[in-house]
Amino acid sequence: MPPSLLDLTCCFFAAVIMSGCSSNEPSFSAGPAGVVLAWPGFAPLSKLTYAVFIMHPDLMIVFYYNLRKQIHQTTFTMTILFFAHTVADFMFCVGLDLLVGIPFTRLEDALLHQRTVYTHS
Repeated sequence: MPPSLLDLTCCFFAAVIMSGCSSNEPSFSAGPAGVVLAWPGFAPLSKLTYAVFIMHPDLMIVFYYNLRKQIHQTTFTMTILFFAHTVADFMFCVGLDLLVGIPFTRLEDALLHQRTVYTHS
C-alpha cells in the first residue's frame, strides 16, 4: 500500500472513532471509550495539556536563545533535554494556570452566570 493511501486510511479510521465517541445517537454509542473519555478528571488534564501544547515552542525558543554554548547532540543529551523540557513546560503551565487561568475562570463564571433578580414595584 502506498504511504499516501495508508495515511488516508489511518485518518479515516481515526475520524470514524472520534465521531463515534462524540456522537449522542444511541445507534452509534461510544461504548467503553466514551465511558473512559467522559471521566471528569480528564477536564483539568486536557486544559493543562493544551496549555503545554501552546507554550512549549515559546519556552524552547527562550531556552535555546539563552544558551551561551552549542549543545553536543548525542542521544543521551537529547533524551535528557526532552525530559527536562517536558517537566519544565508542565511546571510552567501549572504555575500559569494557577496565576492566570483559575482567576479568569472564576471571573468568567461570576460575570456570565450572575442572576438578576427583578422586583416588581
